[in-house]
Amino acid sequence: MEHVCENHEPHSADKEIQYHKQLLAFEDIRTTEKKEREAITKELETMKKERDELIANLKVLFDSLIQKERELGTGLIYTKTGKLIPTRDVEELLLRQTRKLNELNEVRLAFIKLRDSVAAKKAHLRSLETFGENLCLIDYKKLQMENRSYAIALEKGDKELQHLRNKVNSKIQILTQMKEKSYATDEKIRELHELLKYMESEVSNVSLSNTALAACHTINISSHF
Repeated sequence: MEHVCENHEPHSADKEIQYHKQLLAFEDIRTTEKKEREAITKELETMKKERDELIANLKVLFDSLIQKERELGTGLIYTKTGKLIPTRDVEELLLRQTRKLNELNEVRLAFIKLRDSVAAKKAHLRSLETFGENLCLIDYKKLQMENRSYAIALEKGDKELQHLRNKVNSKIQILTQMKEKSYATDEKIRELHELLKYMESEVSNVSLSNTALAACHTINISSHF
């Protein structure tokens, strides 16, 4: 009976004080997290603004470069034929150049994302090598499983990276082959042009010879009569 009627007020007051301390600590954590979120959001907005400005500047520069190339290409005369290069050919070359540049930018962006992802996974794997205090066996097994998963993901990332490298090399080889074919075609056109000049010269010489023979024949006939 005495145990039932015992006063528990001091013990309850201690719990209430401890509870209020925990609430204050939790409020401090929420305030700190809110400030960090706001700082991160502000930093992201600044970075996005700088990115948009950079993209806009690059677009202006690229458009200016394309316009200069268009102005330089318009009205040019092909040295092999002596004819003007058609405007549609110039526009087609500029369009092809823009398309190839966009493809190259996409490949570079994918490569950068994959590289950053691989770096983040490697950093996470290195962090898993250092274990904290009070680490139990279950946590250790869990970390081992995560380590294997990241190793598999890393291997997959390496394969994707190699695939991208092979793709880039393949495109470079294609461009090289296209240049070689272009050079070979120019050389063939030059040879044909030289052959055409030679044939024209031969035809001219034959025409002159025939004219001379005809004149001589006419003179002989006149003398005979």
